[in-house]
Order: sequence, then structure tokens, then C-alpha cells
Amino acid sequence: MLDISLADRGFAVSVATSASEALKKIRSEHFDLVISDINMPDMSGLELLRAVRIKGNELPFILITGLPDFSIVESYMEKGACEYLHKPFSLDDLLKKIGFFLEVL
Repeated sequence: MLDISLADRGFAVSVATSASEALKKIRSEHFDLVISDINMPDMSGLELLRAVRIKGNELPFILITGLPDFSIVESYMEKGACEYLHKPFSLDDLLKKIGFFLEVL
């Protein structure tokens, strides 16, 4: 649903069905930022973030979480995530965060 909403607003969107697939894409293509859920079946959002950072890639990340424990989110932020959104969130909130990162680029 996010991919359609963002594409409708003019963003070039690439979707991965798993963190492993996302990591392959990140390593082989250019992206301005990553939007990732924290909880995924094959690799957590933190593991994806670490794998990207190990290669020295400072690609901005927006992590999405439904976790009620904000200490977990804080640990993600300390590990190099740039921003997070707590589910449920509005598309406007996501667009504000995306806009911030794209202004910096």
C-alpha cells in the first residue's frame, strides 16, 4: 500500500519482499533512502540496517514499528537508524520524514 501511495506522489519506488532481497537491491542499485519494518521474517530491520552500515553505506533509514517498547526503538536509533514511525502512522507523517531526508540530499 505504501508503494502505491508513494508512487502516486511521484516517488520512484522499489519494493522488496524480504530483508534479504532488500539488501541485494541496496548493494546493487542507488537509493536515496530505505523504509523498512523492524519485524520481518528472514532478517530484522536492525540486521538489515547493520548489514548496510557494515559496508559504510550511510543511506538514510526510516524504520517502522508496531512495538510498544520504545527502548527497542531507541536501540535502533543508536545503531544508526535515522528515523522511525510507530504504527499506525499517517501517510502525511511518512511524507514529512521523507521530505526531510530528500531536502538534505
